[in-house]
Amino acid sequence: KGKKVFIQAGSGGVGTFAIQLFKYWGCEIATTCTYKNHQMVKDLGADIAIDYKEETFDDFIGEYDLVYDTVGDLGGIDSVAKSVKILKNNSSSHYISLNHPFLRTIDEKGILMGVPAALSLRNKAKKFYKPINIHWSIYRPSLSGLQEIGKLIEKKKIIPVIDSSFSLLDIVKAHKKVATSRTRGKVVVKVS
Repeated sequence: KGKKVFIQAGSGGVGTFAIQLFKYWGCEIATTCTYKNHQMVKDLGADIAIDYKEETFDDFIGEYDLVYDTVGDLGGIDSVAKSVKILKNNSSSHYISLNHPFLRTIDEKGILMGVPAALSLRNKAKKFYKPINIHWSIYRPSLSGLQEIGKLIEKKKIIPVIDSSFSLLDIVKAHKKVATSRTRGKVVVKVS
């Protein structure tokens, strides 16, 4: 409660959910998205919306407690550095990235060579940005987490944002839509 959170790419599938979740937890939220999506992210709970095509977010905000970066290193090495730069420079600050080289390194080098190389990369990043905590998020199933999310959705504290829906027969079109990185919310595949 009361923490300042920056969410990179707030109008996407993960970003729209994250805005609502952090707002429910009582956080002040800044996010990036195109100008046409500003009203949507504000309606979801964002306090500040920054048009990443026209403005550089690290020129406008600073002294944040947490960065939830759905772009990560896919936005380039400068993107990560800018995100970390807006955090308070202390051990209570956290940078969480959903896109990082951990799994890509393992895929590229294989399990035996990839795991040590990926761990080395992660440790270098942690050491470089210390005292800020760097987290490379990897998803794992959590029944209790899904149950809590289900309760929040039932109570309408979180409302899923749907960009578009495709039938299972059109799954290739759905993947192409997601690959554009220009969705407003989630792309849904209907399985019937």
